[in-house]
Amino acid sequence: MLRTQSSFRILLWAGLQGVWGVNGAAQVRPVELHGSSCAACSIQLTRIISLSDSMVAGLFAFEPLVARDSSGRWFVTSHLQGIKQIGVFNAAGHLIAALGREGKGPGEFSLTKLLTVAPNDSLYVYDTALLRRTVFGPDLKHARDDAVPGMMQAVAPLSGGKSIINANIATPDRVGFPLHLVGENGEIIRSFGAANSIYKPGDEPLMVRRLTVDDTENLWAALPNEYTITRYDSFGRVTASLTRRVAWLTPWVVPYRYPERPNPSLTAIRFDHESGLLWAQILANDPTWQPPAAPPKATQEYRDRTYDTVLEVIDVRTHSVLATRRFPQFMEPFAASRRGVLIPAFRVDSADRVWLDIYEATLARR
Repeated sequence: MLRTQSSFRILLWAGLQGVWGVNGAAQVRPVELHGSSCAACSIQLTRIISLSDSMVAGLFAFEPLVARDSSGRWFVTSHLQGIKQIGVFNAAGHLIAALGREGKGPGEFSLTKLLTVAPNDSLYVYDTALLRRTVFGPDLKHARDDAVPGMMQAVAPLSGGKSIINANIATPDRVGFPLHLVGENGEIIRSFGAANSIYKPGDEPLMVRRLTVDDTENLWAALPNEYTITRYDSFGRVTASLTRRVAWLTPWVVPYRYPERPNPSLTAIRFDHESGLLWAQILANDPTWQPPAAPPKATQEYRDRTYDTVLEVIDVRTHSVLATRRFPQFMEPFAASRRGVLIPAFRVDSADRVWLDIYEATLARR
């Protein structure tokens, strides 16, 4: 069922055993989102808590990773910098535990990429260096370490210990499929979501997806390089596709190369389980951007000069955008939470104390 040509193109047939994707995509016609349908609606940001690493220096740093469980506890670490531990803060912002340490043993971390909280409040820590998912129970005790089948870019937890991961898995039966339903023990149940029937080397950046799940555990997946958000059912079949045409997110195919202007990107989506609305976060080009004299380093100052952040609220039932707001700085992607739409912001104050401010985005109706 696979055919490899001299150009290394691999044809992905929808009939692959245990694999879904290409067949469903052709059966649903994309729906274009309407512009703002709520003249009285606006997006507000409110800082709801500030967390300090003063009790454990280096607990979080640049590129923070944040998750919140149903009881209001906060789980915080960083992707590249900082110490390899997960800080646990109670709802009042007090540090109550520090989970794990640097290493390769049980409950240890090497390169944390993702934090997420399962519906039962278990904490999942995904490590891209170890290709492993470390699980802490709601009691914060280390439960187990599961192997994961690929280097994850995003994850959406489901009930029963299952999850959907976004990963490029280079095996003959999985290559070209960006989405994978993974069981509690880490095995792949099915792969799906291929946008094209032909995969070729170099397509990897276009296989990235932004993920969220709704109340019925349908998956919503967004492309990073255009404004397209697709809904999948539990069998990996496409059931809806939403698109939007905006000047600040023009589709692109070629990844960024210095010294060109960085590409805009849809960086995160989040289904708000309280309101039933879908939020989208986009990095748009800052109109004052100038080419740097040398290849840039990913500092907060550089990112603020390069990008603006656009937040939008989408009513998926009416296919309309309720509100749009553009901010003149780079914002971190949404934190992992089933309650509220949360945005973390790393900050160092005038006394060199490190803080993580958490903002909640809300839709206000005048």
